[in-house]
Amino acid sequence: MQATTLPRKRLPAAWAVLAVALALLFVLVSAVSLLAWNSYQDAVERSRAGVASATQVVATHIEWLTAASLLIMEETDHVVGSGINELLPTAQAEFALHLRHMPPGVSVSLVDPAGRVVYATGGGATGLSEAYGLTAAHLTPERPWYVSAMVKDPGSGERLFLLAERIERGGKLAGAVVVRIPVQVITELWRSLDLGPGSTVGLLRDDGWQLARHPAVDTPTNLANYVLFTDYLKHSPTGVYDAVSPVDGEKRIVGYRKVPNAPLIVIASISRDYAMTRLREQMEQLGLFLLPILVGLGILSVWVIRLLRRDEQMRAN
Repeated sequence: MQATTLPRKRLPAAWAVLAVALALLFVLVSAVSLLAWNSYQDAVERSRAGVASATQVVATHIEWLTAASLLIMEETDHVVGSGINELLPTAQAEFALHLRHMPPGVSVSLVDPAGRVVYATGGGATGLSEAYGLTAAHLTPERPWYVSAMVKDPGSGERLFLLAERIERGGKLAGAVVVRIPVQVITELWRSLDLGPGSTVGLLRDDGWQLARHPAVDTPTNLANYVLFTDYLKHSPTGVYDAVSPVDGEKRIVGYRKVPNAPLIVIASISRDYAMTRLREQMEQLGLFLLPILVGLGILSVWVIRLLRRDEQMRAN
């Protein structure tokens, strides 16, 4: 007895068209999603590379500035006579020569063991006191030079930080030489980097205290308990990470780097919102391009389905 085979039930043409349309829509959405994800990853990587490059530039400049300041302080010791008040005749010319190559606003002062200014050149006179967070007592034979946290000049209100070096005569403290550096040097560096709105550049001491920052802050913050010091610096002297700023609460991509031969760390950061600006612009342009395609695909699918249904109804009658 021959087996009877049932006729296969055909999928209505309208549903076939709908299935094809949905498949095309799925492919299109998948392609757009992949493109968006790749664009996001590319934006993040560009930002991370940008802040890493920025920290290298800033660290190189700060290394030079620190080395130049130390050179001035060492040369100052050579133009001081038997006492801090006795300068050799060549002192003024020596100071002028060195300061000519320093950023605007940098000045040099000589102070006695009590921190009182006995000589100053290149700008504002700067003594050593608790008001500056740096006294002659900080300068010991074991640590002959020291850098202060950011302070405000009691007279002018200018934000600055100090490098100071001990001067000895006969094995005893005779005084110190102080190099005064305005925080404005960090602002000038920030301008040269073009990191965009919401970006920052900063200089920190290795115990967490801020020396300089752009945008400027009124008072320095100790970041010793911040993730940079509690985690990242313990594993690598340079790197990039995502974080919320403890200063202003802004989400940023942050790069950091230890300054060679100095107890300093530089940081540079890009606002995460700004980093995603280009991505948003690309997605908006893509959306404007795809919207007519999606609308056209939908209209075409509805039109074809209606034609096929009308054709099936005519055949049925």
